[in-house]
Amino acid sequence: LALLAIREPAREKSTSSGLPQPDFRKLLALLLRSRAMVLVTAAMSLGMLSGVAFGYWAPELYARRFSLDPVTVKSAFAINFGLAGLIGMFAFGVLSDRLSIRGMHWPSRLAGLAIGSATVCIFVATSAPSFGIVTLLAIPSGLLGGGWSVGLHATVQYVLPPSIRASATALYIAVATLIGQIAGPFAVGLISDRLGGDAEALRLALVAVIPLGLVGALCGWFAARHVAADRAAL
Repeated sequence: LALLAIREPAREKSTSSGLPQPDFRKLLALLLRSRAMVLVTAAMSLGMLSGVAFGYWAPELYARRFSLDPVTVKSAFAINFGLAGLIGMFAFGVLSDRLSIRGMHWPSRLAGLAIGSATVCIFVATSAPSFGIVTLLAIPSGLLGGGWSVGLHATVQYVLPPSIRASATALYIAVATLIGQIAGPFAVGLISDRLGGDAEALRLALVAVIPLGLVGALCGWFAARHVAADRAAL
């Protein structure tokens, strides 16, 4: 479908043709000197850590707290959170494109705002008094949480020069995946086990981990300040 429906953009001649590629250590050192790349990677990692931890453990939390069938809980999440997330992804992309005309600091700034707002929503949802309220909170959580990664990905592609774009992007995604998709759910499970492993222990574990998304939101917001300078430096 992509081959049939999407037209390949015209290619510009790369100015990096023939330049030597840095080895891993030099690439890492180069990226660590870029405040935009460090902050965007931190935003992506901590935003994922918070959101994925919630997405992974929330159905189990509500099944325990409200004595519900896990299938019922996961189905409700798939509909409310999933569909809202899909809409949020497209809406964020459109809004980010329009504001990017004013400057490429906007995608990461929008991402920071969305991460922070989504983090507050899922934090409130962990202590909601009924599953009906949870399903309502899942809609804004999905809308806000569905698209913010798009803004960070766009920022990374803008900042990086063609000579290191592929390898640096791979490193950025690897770090974010290790921290966000692996460390987040593992930390919640570990804390929950240490606190007793019941529904309240799981809720407290999520309460401890989810706020890290607010740190990620600040990283995304402050990364916007360094996008133009770091693009020129790299």
